[in-house]
Amino acid sequence: MTHNQDFIPIILAAGKGTRLDPRQRGLSKALIEINGKPLLFHHFDNLLNLGFQETILVIGYKAKSFKEIVGNTYKELKINYVINKEFNKSGTAWSLFITQREWSVLKKQVLFLHGDVFYDPSILDKVLNDQRSDLIVLDENYSVKTKDEMVVLGDKDKVTSIFKGVPKEGTILGEVLGINKWSPSFMEQFYKLFSIHKHKYGINLHWEIFLGDLLAFSNEDNMEFLGIEGMSWVNINYKEDLQEAKSFNF
Repeated sequence: MTHNQDFIPIILAAGKGTRLDPRQRGLSKALIEINGKPLLFHHFDNLLNLGFQETILVIGYKAKSFKEIVGNTYKELKINYVINKEFNKSGTAWSLFITQREWSVLKKQVLFLHGDVFYDPSILDKVLNDQRSDLIVLDENYSVKTKDEMVVLGDKDKVTSIFKGVPKEGTILGEVLGINKWSPSFMEQFYKLFSIHKHKYGINLHWEIFLGDLLAFSNEDNMEFLGIEGMSWVNINYKEDLQEAKSFNF
């Protein structure tokens, strides 16, 4: 397979998962066990099965012990760590922003993954085989469960913004999975614009909310979307999500 030649995966795994368990003290959420192995190792195996040999991994909570548990390689997958020292007060936009130095060495297309999403591996194959350059992957058949879902808004085949909760206006396309594909052009625009806007918004901002500004104030206007057509996934934020993940059989 040639996917590893064209893309660099970036995985965000800096959080500690207090919504999952307020008493969580020992492990990052990305290291909770699902069906016999840590959640993060499911990500790694999915990448290895698609021919990847390298990833950028953003960690924060208990970073030292995290690196000791995971190591610098997983099987044949090389892990390039980025440490988010501000994990307690920052959002996912900041975690993505601090990958700039590592990404700039490679300047490849990005396969972007939230470390706390558990999904049918076929979704990744579907994303990588899509010929479009910039994609937000979404569940077009989602349901409102907690009212903190990240909802994608769009116009025809384009994504215009992402809203947290239940938007009062706009065409709803679906819910963000936390799996995206982005071109080098998009990544350069993101790093450039966030370096300016972080002084306005601060670092406690999620990339989904920042996306609307990025599309409005840059020359990026080709952000499209890809539905998963009923394939299974769950963003693990609460105990109920973890139980759902354990019920999947991919």
